[in-house]
Amino acid sequence: MANKKRSNGRKLKLPTFLETFKEALLEKFAALLVIVIFLVLATLVVMAFLHGSDYFRLKAVESRGFSDQAKAAAVNTEILKAYINKNIFDIDIKAIANYLARLYPDARSVEIWRALPNKLSIRVNFRKPVVMLGESKFYPVDSEGIVLFNVDPQSQGLLPVISGVEAVFEGSKVKKVESKNLKVALDLLREIKKARFLDSYRLSAIDAANLSDMAFYLDDGIEIRIGFENFKDRLLKLKDTFRDTRLVKDKIKYIDLRFDGVTIGPK
Repeated sequence: MANKKRSNGRKLKLPTFLETFKEALLEKFAALLVIVIFLVLATLVVMAFLHGSDYFRLKAVESRGFSDQAKAAAVNTEILKAYINKNIFDIDIKAIANYLARLYPDARSVEIWRALPNKLSIRVNFRKPVVMLGESKFYPVDSEGIVLFNVDPQSQGLLPVISGVEAVFEGSKVKKVESKNLKVALDLLREIKKARFLDSYRLSAIDAANLSDMAFYLDDGIEIRIGFENFKDRLLKLKDTFRDTRLVKDKIKYIDLRFDGVTIGPK
């Protein structure tokens, strides 16, 4: 019995290769722990330096994306006045971006980043009008159908006018026009730009009131009846038609591309 007790009280000895593996594992764990502690301490030191140093206090704001430099200067002044000498890492740049997005509702996005050591850089990406929408009163609209009510129509030059689609419904303004007719008209505009052969003409208008009869008008008064489908193929037919040396554009009222052939209507 005494021998059995002494046997049970003995410490279990691992094989030599397992003992070696355990010691190596403990050494690696200890080394890894030291590295982790060092990185944590180094991070804390760096963060304390970044947030506590006068070197990173805001001294300048630079705004981009504004066509009107006076507005860019106003933004720079306002943001700088609100945060001057504040550590740039303590400034809530997301809050500033949200504020500018509300201030400029025609912006697609607002980006802000810290430019070391002491500057904030701001880029306001404004939506660009591609057409005017309306009949008697015109509203600039971008390529996604967003109505840019804050953009002065008079400042946009000679953009094509899309008729047959309203930008105001029941007396209320809408931010985005959810209209199939507008979407198809914008698709047509994109295909016309891709075709390139009409670059020497100015697209003056698109009549989108009736999709099956949809037509666009060139600056020389020619009406191009194209419908609502197969834009690429139909524009190729128009390209071939314009290449015909027998064609006298001054005597043409319309060109109809909606059917198998090409129909030309004289004035």
